[in-house]
Order: sequence, then C-alpha cells, then structure tokens
Amino acid sequence: MTKPSPFNETWTEEQLAEEAGVSLRTIRRWRNARTGPPFIRLGNKTRYRIEAVRAWMLAHEQEQPRAGRGA
Repeated sequence: MTKPSPFNETWTEEQLAEEAGVSLRTIRRWRNARTGPPFIRLGNKTRYRIEAVRAWMLAHEQEQPRAGRGA
C-alpha cells in the first residue's frame, strides 16, 4: 500500500484561482502583498494547503449589514 501524498492536500496557484473564482494574477498579487492565504514555496513552485486557505477565508468572513428601516 502506498502512503498518501501531502500534495493531495494542496492546491497550485491555478487551482486556487479557479476555486476562489479570481484570476491567477489576483492570486499572485495577494501573495506578493502578503494579504492572501499562507503558501508553501518548493523550488519555483507555490502550493497552498487547502486547510490553510479555508482558515484564511473564515478569518475574512464578514457579516451582512442589516438593511435600513423603511424610507
């Protein structure tokens, strides 16, 4: 039996962009500005742990503002 690969628990930049519904350029901009999810650099490859991305998303969750009362 083979061991599970830790890479099954990560996304590439392209996969993250697709999952997040943003462009690859946005993912790279977030990374360069250090405002995006934590990442792992392996040589010239960048990977994102799926659980770390989920935690980052939850940390940025905002409640919907309440609608004002009648006009």
